[in-house]
Amino acid sequence: MQPLEAGDPRAVGPYRLAFRLGSGGMGRVFLGESPAGRRVAVKVVREDLASSPGFRERFRREAKLAMRAGGFWAAQVVDADPDAATPWIASQYVDGPSLAERVAGHGPLDEKAVRALGGGLAEALASFHKAGLVHRDLKPSNVLLVDDGPRIIDFGISKALETLETAGSTDLTGAGTILGTPGFMSPEQALGQSAGPAADVFSLGSLLVHAATGTGPFGEGASHTLLFRVVYEEPDLSAMPYGLRELAQDCLQKAPEDRPAAADLVSRLAQPTVPDPRAVPGDDDAGPWTDVRTSDPHGDALAITGPQQGSWAGSTATTRPPAGAPRKAPVGEPAGSPPAGDSFAVEQWGPDVFWRRMRRPVGWALGIDGVLLLLGLGFDKVPVMSVYAIVITLLSAIYGLRVSLPLLRVRALHVGADGLTVRHGPHTLAVPWRDIASVQFSRKKNERALTLTAALDANANIRVPSPLRAGAGVLRCTVASPWKRDTRTRVQSLESALHTFAGNRYR
Repeated sequence: MQPLEAGDPRAVGPYRLAFRLGSGGMGRVFLGESPAGRRVAVKVVREDLASSPGFRERFRREAKLAMRAGGFWAAQVVDADPDAATPWIASQYVDGPSLAERVAGHGPLDEKAVRALGGGLAEALASFHKAGLVHRDLKPSNVLLVDDGPRIIDFGISKALETLETAGSTDLTGAGTILGTPGFMSPEQALGQSAGPAADVFSLGSLLVHAATGTGPFGEGASHTLLFRVVYEEPDLSAMPYGLRELAQDCLQKAPEDRPAAADLVSRLAQPTVPDPRAVPGDDDAGPWTDVRTSDPHGDALAITGPQQGSWAGSTATTRPPAGAPRKAPVGEPAGSPPAGDSFAVEQWGPDVFWRRMRRPVGWALGIDGVLLLLGLGFDKVPVMSVYAIVITLLSAIYGLRVSLPLLRVRALHVGADGLTVRHGPHTLAVPWRDIASVQFSRKKNERALTLTAALDANANIRVPSPLRAGAGVLRCTVASPWKRDTRTRVQSLESALHTFAGNRYR
């Protein structure tokens, strides 16, 4: 909520405007008061839209439709004037943060809260669809959170189902025009096609992934990049809670006819949380991704075979078994108890890794430049050799940046009783041992990098993110060390963990 700016109106229709609430694709939104003191949210349409042919008729129709969307789960539209010099629409003011603000300020919601949120939104969409409405712009900023449940706002581009196929109209949202929010819109919207109730279900799936993980299922990036991913790539659900992953996958099917109806989602979201069967019993929140270093938060590498305790003082390996790790079965315990052994984990990212990878191409370039300049002095060809030196320096810098820039993003590998867990930038993939057919690792010639390759079982229903994919059903992860001795320590630790946990899968 911000004070009114110099160019903002002070009154719209019968409503006195007090504050600016925000702005969107259709115009600005203000907090207003009716003559009786009732607070409303007033959206004032952009002047360029108001002057567009056919806009006022569309605005009049959709204002009436939005008034039909009232109910427990929506901010009721109470007034509108499509014939004003600048058209406006007023709705009930809901005093609560948006889902986008909640996630940005406090992080993702837990599974129970996501289920409650999703159940309320699914009920709302089912009600809208039954009344013949499609919202078409469901996203975190259009969901307000209040004590008794979520509220859906902004029916700016909603549309009556019966007019979706109207031919020859001057509707600004007709086929061929993309309206919605990249990353949350459905594939049919991204392609400029007609959007029915299934489009809202797709947006609901994307919204639930954002609520549970802090990011959308198609990542972040430019609008055209997100639109491409929405249409052609599979969503990244690796960070979704286990109990919500299948539901999100169903909502995010590319074909509208393959998605469930909103009404069917209500009962599925009302079910209790489902524990992840891959979780190690007794393992609490502290795990292989817990970073307890007191300094250098972007350290080059961390290799452990047990829990991290105390401040980090270098890339060393310990042999302390991690909390919740498999223990050796005492005499008399069932033979199926988890095997004894130490897990393996390594994390690397940040400026230190970047500069270490850049050091070699820069060193080679400087050495070659020195030789060329000496030859130039000896044969009186300094200008020519200087050009060669500049070209070699540029090529080395380009190569160095190409191989080093990715290392500014998080890379991590964990091998334990529950399987393999790999992180590459925003992608996190956990694969249980039952879904792995074979696993092996190799050491680079310079002895500073290890590459682990896992072939997935043919029946495993796992999507490997492209940065970790080395072919159909093949996962590959490479981790580097600053010194050869660190790599030797890691080889021993990784070999031990694979022998212990992978069994005959390790080759």
